[in-house]
Amino acid sequence: MSTPTTPNAKAPLMETIPMATAYYPAQPNTPITPTAPPERSYKFRVKELLNQLWIWEALSCVVSVIFYLAIMMELKKYNGSRYGEVGDTKTSGKAKAPIFPILSFLSAIMKAAMLMPVASAISQSKWIWFRKERKLAHMDRFDEASRGIIGSLRLLFTIRFMNIAAIGALLTIFSLPMDAFIQSSVQISPKRIINQRPFKLENNKSLTDQTYLARTTQFTINSTQVMTTPDNAWPQTDLINGIKFGISYMSGIQDAITANMPVQCPTGICDFGRYQTLGVESMCIDRSKEIMETRPNGFNYTLPGTGLTLRKVLSKPNPQGLITAKSTNNTESTLFPELGPRIVRTTLLINVWDSGEPVAMDCMLYWRVRTRDGFLNITSGLVLEERRVPNATISWTPKTLPGGVSYSIVPDECWVNNTKLVDKDSKDYENNCVYFVGYIGNQALQRFLLDDEDGLVGDSYMYSMNPKDFSRTNHFITNVYELAVDGDQLDFTGTPNSDGALDKMFNNIAYMMTNTIRNTYREHPENTVNPNMRRFQLHVNGTIYQDVFFYHVLWTRLALPSMLVFGSIFFFILTAIANQSGETWKRSSLPLLFHGLGTPERIQAGEPTTASEMLEVAKNMNVKLAMTGEGMRMVGHEAGRM
Repeated sequence: MSTPTTPNAKAPLMETIPMATAYYPAQPNTPITPTAPPERSYKFRVKELLNQLWIWEALSCVVSVIFYLAIMMELKKYNGSRYGEVGDTKTSGKAKAPIFPILSFLSAIMKAAMLMPVASAISQSKWIWFRKERKLAHMDRFDEASRGIIGSLRLLFTIRFMNIAAIGALLTIFSLPMDAFIQSSVQISPKRIINQRPFKLENNKSLTDQTYLARTTQFTINSTQVMTTPDNAWPQTDLINGIKFGISYMSGIQDAITANMPVQCPTGICDFGRYQTLGVESMCIDRSKEIMETRPNGFNYTLPGTGLTLRKVLSKPNPQGLITAKSTNNTESTLFPELGPRIVRTTLLINVWDSGEPVAMDCMLYWRVRTRDGFLNITSGLVLEERRVPNATISWTPKTLPGGVSYSIVPDECWVNNTKLVDKDSKDYENNCVYFVGYIGNQALQRFLLDDEDGLVGDSYMYSMNPKDFSRTNHFITNVYELAVDGDQLDFTGTPNSDGALDKMFNNIAYMMTNTIRNTYREHPENTVNPNMRRFQLHVNGTIYQDVFFYHVLWTRLALPSMLVFGSIFFFILTAIANQSGETWKRSSLPLLFHGLGTPERIQAGEPTTASEMLEVAKNMNVKLAMTGEGMRMVGHEAGRM
């Protein structure tokens, strides 16, 4: 037998031995009889039926749908539930497995079941493709596409959507991110809920969903203490310390001590809503333009109408004046608006700067009903933050008594526990919305603020520059001096758009007075039997929250997995319908062995031995599956037909 020669033919790797001589040496000319068709037993018929009707592929589609529904049910069960447990978050304490491993397991099986009929349909599309004359190399493209994503991409570039196999290739490609889409559909979002877990406190009490914040509607004799005689009462020690704290706060204390209201909030997230309490507010006015220079006994700075004078220069034996301040409870002045009953007015004249320009300030402390929105969370630094809201306009009625003047104060809007009270005839309104400042408590507070040693008064002088020799001053003047020398005149007085250092000091004084006063007790008007039991404290009810994490399913992200699952079923059914008139060979390689190239095509191809050689020959050979005189073969257009 001679070997046909082609331009690419190579010499045989071994001597060609005729088949009859190699396997039947004793009878070289014995004709070969075709094998009889296999017996069509029951088992054979069942296998054929399963193959022809695509039963295994249909079962795979059913499995993929079952696991798809299982994923949907699992997501529905977890959606809206608390992370770590499923069900009612108030009663369920049984921990559940996180959803992500469950989704990974279910989606892996669903994906495998989905791709099985896709791979079979792509392989069957190969035989449909070769019903017309195609490049023999396309056979490789279809086989690669049935095995994975790279092959599917190459098939798309080969057939260019001219065959239904392109649908299968797209399904295979887009199945790659399917797991990621399923996992990303589950978001774990924080949600703020009312706390349900009790927290034990030091006093053997517990807090669960409610906490409390002190407030008061009264400042009376209960807020005072006797210093020397009953007629010389001062505020209680906690209020005295609060005032001193406010004076000192900007002079370094703020770096070490907090001025926030104490509140029990074990979760760090509490909300008190809107409320009101009796408090103090301040206002400062810059009067520097009113300063005059006078010349008796040297140059002096004077603030007309106040009696304040500072010596401008240092000359022995006259010291230079640095600061002079005086306070009065005679608060009648048209300089300040009528914001509320006035407590004390403080006027200061300061000359501590090298520029020689002095400053004059006038400050007033008022009784006010302070309106606040209180909350505590991580944005507030886990301390109580009280948002300032416009204070209600108040009306007050002075009541002159033998010992002094008391005040009854009523706001035009009353807020308690985030609720606006409007029924002025109700008991709640009377107990919560009518504020009272007793004359004994008010006089005690004024007495302290006017005290020469501890009050908002005093002077500071410099006797010598080198070495420096200053007069001894009190706590208030010392802190005013520190604030003044830490900046210039503008820093001290402020601008129309920002508070100056002295204004901030008085704000701090008012803030600390309010915080201390609201923690004092009031007398219970109905308890006349036991005076020791007549004291109680008003409070604001606050809600304790906690941040927990909940599962939230983004259903729109499941669009791709849904399209892939049901798209694979559609593609499988479409391929089965398109193949009704042909053989169902699917992914089997046996048809290529039984129905390979026809003899002319085989002779034309020669004997390529490497994969690259076979691919080059296949690229230049157009064939199709047709019936010939040799049977079903892959033949070109020149081959004889039967």
